[in-house]
Amino acid sequence: MQGGALVEQLVTEALGSNWICTSLIASISLKGGVPQALHQDQDIALDSRSPLTINILTPITDIDETNGGTLVIPGSHLVLSDAVRNQKSVDKLPPAINIDAKAGTMIITDGRLSAQHGYQPHRDAPHRHAQRHAASL
Repeated sequence: MQGGALVEQLVTEALGSNWICTSLIASISLKGGVPQALHQDQDIALDSRSPLTINILTPITDIDETNGGTLVIPGSHLVLSDAVRNQKSVDKLPPAINIDAKAGTMIITDGRLSAQHGYQPHRDAPHRHAQRHAASL
C-alpha cells in the first residue's frame, strides 16, 4: 500500500508501539441495503481518555451519501467518553456529517467516534466497495 509507512507511523503515534491489526474486512454496500446502526468500534474502556482502537477505511470506489457513505458525529468520541467517565448522561450530540472520499483515500478515525458505514439505502447508485482495518492495543 502506498503510504503504508505513514499510516503505521500515525497509528503508532495514536496507540503506541504495541498495536496489532485486529480486523481487516471488505465492506460492500449494495443497492437497497439496510443502514448500519450508529456505533463505536472501540467497545472496551469507553471511558478512556485516548483511543485503544484506530479505524482505517480505504474506499475502493468513490464513496458518498448516494452509494453508502460513512456518517460520523464529530467530537462524539470525547463527549461520550467524558460522559461515561463522569457517569453523566448526554443531552444531545452534534449533528452527523457524511464523509465523501475518492477511491484510494485513507480515512483514519478514533475507534471511539460514533459512526455508521454504508448508511443510506441505495437509489440507482453503483455498489460501494471499501476495505476496513482496525488497529488496537
